[in-house]
Amino acid sequence: DRQYKTIVRIAASPITHRQYLLGHLAAYMLVLTVQVVLFWVLAMVRYDAPQYFHVWGFVFLLGITVLGIAFALFWHTFFKSYATSIAVYSIAVNIMAMIGGLSFPLSIMPDTLRRIAVVLPTYWYAYGLEFVVAGDGWRALLCLLILVGFAIIFLVIGSKRRLG
Repeated sequence: DRQYKTIVRIAASPITHRQYLLGHLAAYMLVLTVQVVLFWVLAMVRYDAPQYFHVWGFVFLLGITVLGIAFALFWHTFFKSYATSIAVYSIAVNIMAMIGGLSFPLSIMPDTLRRIAVVLPTYWYAYGLEFVVAGDGWRALLCLLILVGFAIIFLVIGSKRRLG
């Protein structure tokens, strides 16, 4: 939006920055929620797992969806060029996935990487899924709340109005 000066036009229009941002975020959330629901329904049909596992899995998928949208908004505020942002984003997200436990199980990670990974949201997603598999709902809920906290922080920082 900054590249095509859409933000400047919105600043001059009767729509507020917040309405514009919420409209875009809601559209992305709708598309991703449809994908999550389809994946969840297919998983329920395909895998014979306890009901609590499917419910927690759905909640965690929605949580990581919100987090992904919030992180993308947060990330793109630091770059003026879309091409640069996407290039660095793909590298950063892959590193976060590896260190955070999405590419490799947390149990085989060295202790130093595990200590570093605690500050990444992907760690809490993977850690929460381990608690879901173990049937520990309270710890899974704590991990989910930490994910929501990360999402709120990313939304607040990423939704700052920048016209330049």
